[in-house]
Amino acid sequence: MNINYKKLLITTIALGTALSCSSLDKLINGVEPEIKNLSLSKYEIDPGDTLHAAVIIKDGDEPMQFEWECTGGQLIPPTDGASVVWRAPVTGGQYKIKVKVINDSGTDKIDSEVTVRSYINPSVSLTSPEEGSYFTQYQQIHISVSARHDNGIRVLRLFLNDTLRFSLDGHSSVDYQFTNIELNTAGSTKIKIEAEARNTSTLGADSISVNVEGIVVGKK
Repeated sequence: MNINYKKLLITTIALGTALSCSSLDKLINGVEPEIKNLSLSKYEIDPGDTLHAAVIIKDGDEPMQFEWECTGGQLIPPTDGASVVWRAPVTGGQYKIKVKVINDSGTDKIDSEVTVRSYINPSVSLTSPEEGSYFTQYQQIHISVSARHDNGIRVLRLFLNDTLRFSLDGHSSVDYQFTNIELNTAGSTKIKIEAEARNTSTLGADSISVNVEGIVVGKK
């Protein structure tokens, strides 16, 4: 086996120089903070309850300063250490707890999201069709709904004359559409929309009655 000792020596010297320069740079300029994680004792919480948040540092020179913030609720003093206590607000929803870590060499920051459960019923409004509208039997219609909740909507259910016909998964918007819904039964038809909230499964509903012209069974 032929070994180019000259080339190997040059490569070794270059690598050693690079490592030395990196170590020397850290020695001269210091090591800025590097955050590994921001851990919460709970990621889902009831209104007014408390949780502990702790930031885990991967690297960085001492001493370090900690600046905590939140998008709602309250940070309970002391708030100048690597951990803090947060009290949830009375209003449900998604909130962020944030921390910035500072030393003489630089800063790093991170945030974590927590869900505050809302036990209020979802608000639901059946926006189309209108109450008392007229349709023909077997006609396909579109049903428009507005539904919202502080924790978001998990699922919407469509009932025709109190019989479950269709379900829709919740999404980020407040507007929903049930399309191509066939009205099979002649006479007065009740359209009901039920919305179920995420996290707490509270329910909200709205309904209307429409008229479906056609053959009514049992009538001449």
